[in-house]
Amino acid sequence: FPVITFCYQFLYASYDKPKNIFLSSHFINFEKTNQKTGFLLKRKKIHDIVKVIVFVKHSKERTKYMKKLLVVIDMQNDFIDGALGTKEAEAIVPKVIEKIKTYPKDCIYATRDTHTENYLETQEGKFLPVIHCVEGTKGWEIQDKVAEALEGTVIVNKPNFGSPALADMLYFETIGEDEVEIELVGLCTDICVVSNAILLKTRLPEVKVTVDASCCAGVTPESHDAALTTMKMCQCVIK
Repeated sequence: FPVITFCYQFLYASYDKPKNIFLSSHFINFEKTNQKTGFLLKRKKIHDIVKVIVFVKHSKERTKYMKKLLVVIDMQNDFIDGALGTKEAEAIVPKVIEKIKTYPKDCIYATRDTHTENYLETQEGKFLPVIHCVEGTKGWEIQDKVAEALEGTVIVNKPNFGSPALADMLYFETIGEDEVEIELVGLCTDICVVSNAILLKTRLPEVKVTVDASCCAGVTPESHDAALTTMKMCQCVIK
């Protein structure tokens, strides 16, 4: 029987694997936007235990378990066939949908690049003066077929390339797990995929971070390949 010790810290976690702790929880439909950060969190199940870290002592006979999570980065209309779309981005859509179907819904997270109408006044807008992914527009929305496949998963709105909120959620999601693999797919390889891959590897150095190159596309084929090399050098596994 596991021994549980509690100490103060915020926890978002889901313990669903066999022979692990099952914390008291309640089931609700949860959709909340943090007005300060712009992050949108969606989850069918959240735990009513907060401000805890759980330390677990497992029985010797317990079988080790590999938790696998999928992160789908910015599969939005503006990056596929909109303001910043490419034929390479269009080509990966069916592959990303098939990838999503291989994971349970509660093991999938997705991001949406999310900007405001003053985008051109931001530092990103000055470097990349192409208005895109403005919240509420068609270009901001996840591509229809991908959105259908992602129904019931966690969606995180991110105002920047990388999402610290996503990294924190995955950190707490994986507390107490024996082994973890986080797989990334999506757009664009050389901007938001590489940013989040390295951010996750920094936040979770002992987690295996993988990237399926066939389910990613960059601004150009050359920058796609360069980003894959960068991620490989940072000890991400390229499939």
